[in-house]
Amino acid sequence: MSGKYSEAVCRNAVEQGDWANVLSAKRDGEPWNKLVTGGGISALHQAVLSGNELIIEHLIAAEAPVGNYHDKTGRIVSPLWDAIERDEDTIAARLIEAGADVQGANPDSPGKRPFTEAAKRGLKNTTLALLGRSVGLSDLTSAERIAMVSDWAEMAASEDKETASGAITVLEALAAGGWRPAEREGAPIVEAIIAATEKATGQKHVGALETLAGYWGACLLSKRETRIVDGNIGGRSGRARG
Repeated sequence: MSGKYSEAVCRNAVEQGDWANVLSAKRDGEPWNKLVTGGGISALHQAVLSGNELIIEHLIAAEAPVGNYHDKTGRIVSPLWDAIERDEDTIAARLIEAGADVQGANPDSPGKRPFTEAAKRGLKNTTLALLGRSVGLSDLTSAERIAMVSDWAEMAASEDKETASGAITVLEALAAGGWRPAEREGAPIVEAIIAATEKATGQKHVGALETLAGYWGACLLSKRETRIVDGNIGGRSGRARG
């Protein structure tokens, strides 16, 4: 029944990370907006800040809100952004899967977007989770797309196996999802993939890079051929009308 726990007990449980008491209070009917710190930080957000993946799972299972909200000062705060900026890849991905706001800018840095920041930081699981929510390169400018995919290509050529594997996974997810660079973006992106392929010569994952270079190279040629054919047809039609 709601009201069984005082505000002080709820607040102390969250601030001290007494998760058994937090979950017990929730089971007994206490609302999530009562299970906050003195500053208004939610229980789930507090678990994110402590990097406690297991507790986050329990809180999500108990339907703890995962979106952005206002703290006691009225400031917008975001569990997802705090996870991303702490490089908590698994936690950020889980929040996205649970329904976190994936379009919102960073409350402290309005110019930053989740996909851009996750990709820059090499957060593979977070980037893939964002792609799963249909958030990705289409949200960026042309220059940002070229830079982003080029950065992933460079990481894919890394001698660090985990870094390379993460980058290739994201690039393959983009290809599998049907993403194709615009014609003006294609050349620099394909060049970046080819450069990464050459750099990765002898490494186990070089075949994956070759496949990606071939795929996006073929896409680029296809777009150029289509433009040429359309131009020729347009030219012939124009002459015929004349």
